Amino acid sequence: ASEQEYEKEKLNERIAKLSGGVAVIQ
Repeated sequence: ASEQEYEKEKLNERIAKLSGGVAVIQ
């Protein structure tokens, strides 16, 4: 995988964690 794809994957993971945290809070 290219570096760009790797970065995008990391970003998606972070967003998923944030979304999960928000969902838990709500």
